[in-house]
Amino acid sequence: MGMTLSARNQTLGYLLTTGSVPTRPTSWQVCLHSGDPGDTGLNEVADANYVRQAVTFVADLADGALSNSAEIVFPAAAAGYTFSFISVVDNAGNFLLKQALPATRSITAGNSPRIATGELIVGGSV
Repeated sequence: MGMTLSARNQTLGYLLTTGSVPTRPTSWQVCLHSGDPGDTGLNEVADANYVRQAVTFVADLADGALSNSAEIVFPAAAAGYTFSFISVVDNAGNFLLKQALPATRSITAGNSPRIATGELIVGGSV
């Protein structure tokens, strides 16, 4: 997943300046998008049952990566939708990360999108 401009600025400010940085987030949610969310969360899925889902991450320090520690299951779609991007927001609603999917996923009415444990990867070897 790639960092949004806001997340990059916060990270660089923390690591490489003595300026103040925002309070550290304490919870995160995954969002689904029908198109590129940009840095502000555009194109978030619109479905009567759609709700952002909580996510927790576990570190793989040997690889310098994080991944979701449990399966993420969204509510069953009311009317169905497609999504081609996922993003992560913090508890204040700041968009931090985004990722284009290799292929658009279609969810039909009554079915639930799922992200398997370890499928959502942030960082890694360079």
